[in-house]
Amino acid sequence: MFQLFVNNGKHENHINFIKFFKSNESVKNIIVSSFVIDWYWFTKQIYKIRKSNKTVIDDIQIAVHYDIDSGITEQPLNSTDTIKIISIDQYQNINGKEKQYRNLLVGYENTNFQYTLIHPILSRIGILHSKIIIIQFESFIRIVISSSNLTKSDWKNLSQNVFIIDLFETKQDTLNTITNHHIFQNELTLTLDSLGFYSPNNKFQHINTFLQNYDFTVLHNNNIHIVTSIPGNHKNSQLFGILKLNYLLNNQNNDIKNNNSLIYQTSAIGNLNLKWYSDFLKYILIDGDNTMVKVLFPTKESVYQLANDNPIYGLESITIRYLDKLNLLIQNQSLYDISYRNTNGQPLHSKIILFQNSSNSWIYHGSHNLTESSWGVVSKNTIQIHNYETGVWFPYTLFSQYQQDPLFKFNIDQCQLNNNPWKFKNEIPFLKGIYNSLDQHFNNDQDIYHFKEFYKENKNQFN
Repeated sequence: MFQLFVNNGKHENHINFIKFFKSNESVKNIIVSSFVIDWYWFTKQIYKIRKSNKTVIDDIQIAVHYDIDSGITEQPLNSTDTIKIISIDQYQNINGKEKQYRNLLVGYENTNFQYTLIHPILSRIGILHSKIIIIQFESFIRIVISSSNLTKSDWKNLSQNVFIIDLFETKQDTLNTITNHHIFQNELTLTLDSLGFYSPNNKFQHINTFLQNYDFTVLHNNNIHIVTSIPGNHKNSQLFGILKLNYLLNNQNNDIKNNNSLIYQTSAIGNLNLKWYSDFLKYILIDGDNTMVKVLFPTKESVYQLANDNPIYGLESITIRYLDKLNLLIQNQSLYDISYRNTNGQPLHSKIILFQNSSNSWIYHGSHNLTESSWGVVSKNTIQIHNYETGVWFPYTLFSQYQQDPLFKFNIDQCQLNNNPWKFKNEIPFLKGIYNSLDQHFNNDQDIYHFKEFYKENKNQFN
């Protein structure tokens, strides 16, 4: 029915990007969103998919984060040899003022490989951080929601969480007889529409025209939901961010129990303040006084050990970011080190929340890190959100019913005030040493995509 993977090259549940496209049926259309894209790697994967399926993919839609002033993605599209730019339109003139709008940037290599790059409207301080893949086969669609960007390093060298489900085409009159089958469909429609996606092969049709051809009943029957964040000030809305998560929890049978446990493994911790963090816990905990909260995040020492085992893992740990100047989680005794001792672990880029008690355990996984920009700030009847984020929520019993629990198989230790959470910007000499120690014949920059992009932007610090 569905699967949740912890994507790790050393793990029994490992899955790679190409596996999503494995089927006896041909791939017709692809929809993807990502914070960053390694264009050379992505283009190569599309070639492999076309070759293995022996088919022409009709339409590929890509939404990716970009610089709000220049319109350029982290790795510029024209930095690869295989892509030509047809047109770039970033702004339109409205009443004498330039305003950003949902625009299309189209590139192609030949008549059989054309795609549309979509730049959704961004918050000035926000990012497009949703990681979604929708693959249309001949008789079904495959939905993939994960924490993984479209780079080789994300799928090879970073541990990720990946949710996969196949939904089959069905007749509209059949769907009309199914009560509430459309709840997950509406959640997905809202998410994809906000990112600028349209019905494949028809830019003038709403994305729901495409989605309504598929049966979402299994998601409704198993109480699986999308939790999405969309930039903006949303009034009286339980559709987005932390308020959506709170809405789902309020619809459970929430009997207060003792010995509740909340574990949040995140790859980024924002600059927290006490009020926001207290409100965040209030929205997601049944009874905060009875809940043990553990936020999992590596210390400097753990990343040093990781780098000692594999230098590439050390370099790609720049994807793990700590900005909490007040060390609020350490002071609250809520921060726990992820220790990689005696494991074959990789840097954890996953974002997973696991709430457990005797009756109402649940799991969230997706792209939301522990930041205000991701989950939103609630004030009176309004939630302000800066990022695009997407994740999946479901009851823990559903997960345990279908597969063994692969989560959190790492040693964890509570951080003390004298412990140092990993802060990669304070570790330039360390990263420089690792990079310089690589074999002189090492030339696979795709394996260290994130480090190389940081290196290019900060060359003066590495001289």
